[in-house]
Amino acid sequence: MTRTHSQVRSQIMAVVAVVLVCAWVTAIYDLSRSEATAVREAELRTTTQAQVFAEYSRSTAKRINEVLLDLRSQWNGDPRQFAELVKRRQAHLDDITFQVAVIDRDGLLAYSNLAKPTERTDLSSREHFRVHKEAPSADTLFVSRPVLGKVSGKWSIQFTRPVVRNGQFDGVMVVSVSPDLFAAFAQKLALRKGHSLYVVRSTGEVMARYPAVANSIGAVIKDRPYLKPDAPVAGDYRVASALDGVERIYGYHKVPDLGMSFVIGQGMADVMAPYLEHRRDVLLVTTLVSALAI
Repeated sequence: MTRTHSQVRSQIMAVVAVVLVCAWVTAIYDLSRSEATAVREAELRTTTQAQVFAEYSRSTAKRINEVLLDLRSQWNGDPRQFAELVKRRQAHLDDITFQVAVIDRDGLLAYSNLAKPTERTDLSSREHFRVHKEAPSADTLFVSRPVLGKVSGKWSIQFTRPVVRNGQFDGVMVVSVSPDLFAAFAQKLALRKGHSLYVVRSTGEVMARYPAVANSIGAVIKDRPYLKPDAPVAGDYRVASALDGVERIYGYHKVPDLGMSFVIGQGMADVMAPYLEHRRDVLLVTTLVSALAI
């Protein structure tokens, strides 16, 4: 009798042990898969959003380029006459630019809708002037690093085209765009707290950011996958932000012809929230099953 009772108890304990092992192995497997799924979905989501952001920005740049070409064709060296033209076009320009300017062949401000006609600010040291003067035959759109305007006093991104007369360099046509034009796309994507949006130049300067962080515009980012010369057009990565310290999963999409990368980040706390809720439920159920088994 004693041996039989002992055997029965051993068999019951063995069954309980099997139930416990199966319950917890299943729970661990499920949680591992759930965590991996949450991370992968965030990678896909941010990469897709970055591509949408890039395509939107590409179309915006195309429109700005068309404005530059149109204004350049109307520039005849007379700032007063050109001012009237810009004034007539203002209703179609207000949503993309706050300043239209022309720099003459010597680097002096020939026209600006924000400056008095007598102001002749020297802009010869600006990158967007030098790049055109040094290669006048390359009639291409140039997008500058963020610039703190001498006339406007605002941060801006300069979209420029060279002005050529009789085959000779004669200045630069400039359309100044606020970084907010790009940062505002965060509203279209309905980004939540913990998310971030970046526009980064190929040289590493932050051109726009959402949410705004003090001294973020013009800050130089290093060691990011999209800054590598051989980086794919699109991808994702995970890192703590150098600007606010928040760890995020980022998706990016590069636009090489603009020299810009468009980046969307989602905070890990937000990424993992559904997983943590699921983990709580799984652990609760597994614990109850274990207790009943025991």
